[in-house]
Amino acid sequence: MNEWTIVCDFDGTVSVGDVTDLLLERYAAPGWEELETAWQLGEIGSRACLAGQIALLDASPAQLDAAIASITIDAAFPAFVADARAAGVGACR
Repeated sequence: MNEWTIVCDFDGTVSVGDVTDLLLERYAAPGWEELETAWQLGEIGSRACLAGQIALLDASPAQLDAAIASITIDAAFPAFVADARAAGVGACR
C-alpha cells in the first residue's frame, strides 16, 4: 500500500448535490435560510450555522432515510475509487 490518503467531502463531491440543503429544503422550519445568509456573510461560523439549521429539522427517521436514499451519487465517483484502489490507495472509509 502506498502512503497516499485521499479525503473526499460527500456533498457536491461524491453526491451530485448538497445533502444538508436537500434536508433543509424538505424538512426544516422557516429560519434556516437566514442562518445560511448569516454564515455566508461571515456573521456566524459554520458550527453555529449548522447547529441552528439542524435544530430546525422536523422529520421522522423514515423521512430522513427516504431523502438520503434519493441522493444521486456522481457517476464519475465509482471510477475515481477504482482508479485510486488500482494506484494502491487503501480502502475507503
